[in-house]
Amino acid sequence: MSKKFNNTLSDALTEYWVNYVGWGRATRAEYWWVFLFYNILAMSVMIGLGLDFLWQLACIVPSFCLTARRLHDTGRSNWNICWGLLPIVGWIILLVFLCQKGSTTANKFGPARLKK
Repeated sequence: MSKKFNNTLSDALTEYWVNYVGWGRATRAEYWWVFLFYNILAMSVMIGLGLDFLWQLACIVPSFCLTARRLHDTGRSNWNICWGLLPIVGWIILLVFLCQKGSTTANKFGPARLKK
């Protein structure tokens, strides 16, 4: 993943599907663009069409990997996703981790994704 990320919706959606089982790092913008687009906009359309279960099934692996990459950008292990299994308190902890600013330098999970 040597390609730098431009913080655009199109880059985020492309990375979501192209790198859906890849590891590395994901910026805040990449994570939240995908969350906004797929979990809110696309899901509302899929519910209207009655395809919400199939959509969730198709997005479960890419969403897990994107969340792991987002945690990697903050220097945390993907095992921190397990906080989401703990109701309310765990969700808050995971949300705080996902909202934190990522490192602008290389860490053990790979090089920084943003252009300087």
